[in-house]
Amino acid sequence: PGARSEENLRLVEAVRERQELLDRLSGLQRSIVKRVALPEVLDAVAEGVRSSLGADLVAIRLTRREDRTTTRLVCSLGATQQLLGRWREARRVDLLSSSVLETGRVGVFRPPDPARAAAEFAAAGVGAAIIAPLQERGEVVGSLAVGFRSRGRHFSGRDEEVLKAYAEHAGLALNDARAAEEAMHQSFFDSLTGLPNRSLFTDRLEHALERMARDQRPIAVLLCDLDDFKTVNDSLGHAAGDRLLRAVGARIAETLR
Repeated sequence: PGARSEENLRLVEAVRERQELLDRLSGLQRSIVKRVALPEVLDAVAEGVRSSLGADLVAIRLTRREDRTTTRLVCSLGATQQLLGRWREARRVDLLSSSVLETGRVGVFRPPDPARAAAEFAAAGVGAAIIAPLQERGEVVGSLAVGFRSRGRHFSGRDEEVLKAYAEHAGLALNDARAAEEAMHQSFFDSLTGLPNRSLFTDRLEHALERMARDQRPIAVLLCDLDDFKTVNDSLGHAAGDRLLRAVGARIAETLR
């Protein structure tokens, strides 16, 4: 009877933990659908994984679009201000993180293991860490790292599945944020030249008129016309006209703010 009672308690605790995980993941999904700001969603991911795994530290890093070998800290929990200052510095990807980024698989860190050093966790006195890749449109663009100060922390298959679930939801948030960013760009920027389009011009002009009425300061609108553009299109074709527009757009972008 005593053994059955203990087993029942374990089952009840497992069900409770699973329900708590499902509730947190559902909350993340609702936040993504509602287009909650990306930093808030990533904060919720970090808080969720810390609670679910009982972690001491959590760090979410994203690679820079212009340099995929360099990462930036976008979210962290459990770190001191001094450690945060070190983490925020732009840095090259360490060996463990690079393995996670390259393979797209969960990685485990236990010091001393200099061949797979996770610099940010070693500096924090972490005895064990588990790191999952974050994906955006099928490309690994960051990592979700969870640290424990106890070196005896064993990572079970459940731990990996929980971490992967949070990493997948962080990836969903990244995908949604990128889609929203692109939709916004398409709405307000010309696809050919990359310059602000009529919609954005109208919006900025309305704001300028409001400031003029409030501050009693005049504004001006400068119209630039491209002479004989129709002739270029008619004689050389629309492809040549498009190249001309792109060239003029590039000159405008280089000249103005």
